[in-house]
Amino acid sequence: MKTFGKHNTRPAPREAFELKYMDASDKPQIFAGQIVVRSSGNDLANILQAVKTSSPDVVPQLIRLLTKLMDDSDGVVPRKWAPDLLDKPVDLDEDELAEWEPHYRGPDGLLYAVSDEDVLAKWNDVANWSTRRRWVEFMEEDDDAVIELEDLMSIMEWVIGLASERPTRPRA
Repeated sequence: MKTFGKHNTRPAPREAFELKYMDASDKPQIFAGQIVVRSSGNDLANILQAVKTSSPDVVPQLIRLLTKLMDDSDGVVPRKWAPDLLDKPVDLDEDELAEWEPHYRGPDGLLYAVSDEDVLAKWNDVANWSTRRRWVEFMEEDDDAVIELEDLMSIMEWVIGLASERPTRPRA
């Protein structure tokens, strides 16, 4: 049987990047993070098809693909983590039941009491978030950011060049 793909080779490399943009008051800002260098043929084909047909889906598909490429392991708090309450143990006696308080599992795998606000503040601190979690917040919630489509396309070109191990533009 013929096998295709690189599914059992080395992990995808990570590369640091910066995206310069303007905020609502025209002050320059920088989003800095780490991207995972891998190519997603299906997502790239969807973007190319959207470009070819002048579909309005180009930008959402581009942002979706870039989101998938953002590193979700470079911070303590990954993208989809939320403090979900754990079920109350069923084998508590009356005294233990009176002292019991809700707990959740932190992104570090340890258990924390909901009442410990210092720890919750730690997880809500953007400095502890992964690039992917910060990117999603940036793309979906930062209404003041003015990001050029050309800059997003440049990031995509750069990643494709790194993933294919060759430049995407002819050199002058």
